[in-house]
Amino acid sequence: WTRNALLQPVGFSGCICLWFCRHSRVLLSRGHGQQTATEAATIDIADIDTTDHFDVINYLINHHAEISRTWHETEFGFESETTSTNPDVAAMLQLHVAQMKGRVETDNRIRQCDDAFVAFFDYGSDMHTELYNLDDGIRVVAYSNTQNLCTKDVLTAHAEVVSLFV
Repeated sequence: WTRNALLQPVGFSGCICLWFCRHSRVLLSRGHGQQTATEAATIDIADIDTTDHFDVINYLINHHAEISRTWHETEFGFESETTSTNPDVAAMLQLHVAQMKGRVETDNRIRQCDDAFVAFFDYGSDMHTELYNLDDGIRVVAYSNTQNLCTKDVLTAHAEVVSLFV
């Protein structure tokens, strides 16, 4: 397994796009064969470059069946808990959320072919995010610094999309 076998730029001006077919439990990368979820889940955490955000994301994609998530809307944002009974997955969840928070804070954008990510980064300076590591994952409290309802909409849309994935 290599990241390049799963992630290849396709369409949308070279943007990386993945499809996960829950019914067949196969991870597909257009034009690059298939890997079953069972095969993907055999990747050892020791093989992951934790400084590479995309390696972390791929690890979580490959282990998404082991992740649970709840969230609820608050007056100006959301609160969520994302957990796993697998300690390695829980640690990667914590790392991923911290990495993405850092990306938003430094405007280090990703997935600019996706309007949801564009909006998330556009409103990033108006977001306040608190991270609380749990024994089995992470709790996030995110809200608009200025009580801007557009920022709240962007935050809750993000929370909803992440929950649909899990």
